[in-house]
Amino acid sequence: MTMRAFLSVLVAAGVLSSAGAAVYHVSPTGCDTNAGTEALPWLTVQKAASSVAPGDTVLIRNGQYKEHVVITRSGAPGKPITFANYPGHAPEIDAAQDLPADDPSQPPRRRRGLGRFSTVQLFNVTNVHVRGLNLANGSVSGFYAQNCDSISVRECHIHYTMSSGIKIIKCTNVIIDNNEIERACLRSAEEAVTVKIFSEHVQVSSNHVHHSDTEGIDIKEGSRNVRVFGNHVHDMRRQGLYTDAWNVPTFNVSFYDNIVHDCAMGITVGAETGGLLSNVWVFNNVVYNCKWPGLIVAGWGDRANIGPMLDIRFVNNTIHNCGGSDNWNGALSFETGMASNVLVRNNIFSRCAPPLIAVKQAAAAVTIDHNLFFGESSVKGTAFVEGDPKFANAAAGDFRLLPGSPAIGKGSSAGAPRTDFDGVVRPDGHCDIGAFQAAPTSTGATAPQ
Repeated sequence: MTMRAFLSVLVAAGVLSSAGAAVYHVSPTGCDTNAGTEALPWLTVQKAASSVAPGDTVLIRNGQYKEHVVITRSGAPGKPITFANYPGHAPEIDAAQDLPADDPSQPPRRRRGLGRFSTVQLFNVTNVHVRGLNLANGSVSGFYAQNCDSISVRECHIHYTMSSGIKIIKCTNVIIDNNEIERACLRSAEEAVTVKIFSEHVQVSSNHVHHSDTEGIDIKEGSRNVRVFGNHVHDMRRQGLYTDAWNVPTFNVSFYDNIVHDCAMGITVGAETGGLLSNVWVFNNVVYNCKWPGLIVAGWGDRANIGPMLDIRFVNNTIHNCGGSDNWNGALSFETGMASNVLVRNNIFSRCAPPLIAVKQAAAAVTIDHNLFFGESSVKGTAFVEGDPKFANAAAGDFRLLPGSPAIGKGSSAGAPRTDFDGVVRPDGHCDIGAFQAAPTSTGATAPQ
């Protein structure tokens, strides 16, 4: 792609304003006393971050930039500031400043604990976008944003961070999309993707999150109006997806169309230190091959002050081969009696360590109906179905339903998402159980109303 074509794409996407916008360039062969043009690029990304104005774009060429970048300049509505890879390039910003790049004792991007800062930091800014960069060796995070509005991080590869790969604190109108985050939380702090402390209107979508030392994606501590969808999360030492009120009200969180596998746990909801967690939707997710339960209503935290949970809905999920390690069983496990108005409907619970629904403490006002059980469970609710769900190829991670599956047509349309994991429409009166609808129609998934 030519630079002109690349800029046209950014303009069409609304990321770049065409009127009055400057395009600056950064290259390992540049100099910070240059003009920042393509012919005379700057040497450091920080020079660009300290020079841009609303509407400007910074294009970064191949190379390793041994710096951390602090962005304190804002764009404006319709005139965002954009930091992006030069078309066809894959530059890396590496915050591990203390170690020479050619140190033969350490392989590339594996220098743990040597960075002093987050790799890219945004403080008190609006309308800033970061796209297509490799961010490595942040002692805090790879991408860190605090008190920001209308920002995004897209198509970045973030790796080897001491805390979160991406951390969002007190931010609004945030998009975290199509990034790869791996080897995060190397000091076991926070999560690979952390959204916390009253962050609002956040989209976490289509990210590949894997091989990190704590949780995958966590929405917590007062965050609200957050959608987490289309992510692939695997090989996490704890749960793949989590929402935790901690000690303040946290609400309106949706997890849908995600794949979680080979983690300690699948998807967990909790209120560890007294805050109210409410209005959480968990639907159209596929969870498999986890050591402990695939879905958990958590009872851990401050045992004397575990918070209440209200309006928690597990609908049309597929949970397979979870539980059994350390005697922690179940496709779904209730760990606390502090949850109320919990809905468990249209889920497939398959080949998990029995009982498929484990109840350590019974939640209040629980509705369990129209689920398929393939395995032992003393708790089944009403209108349940039993038998082999007949997955297309569970060993290969394909949990679509084959003809003749007992899940076909046995779900309830009440409260079901309008579309399935693949965007197939669920016809009224003919809802299948699980994340996939056998009927062939189209268009993208939307949250239930």
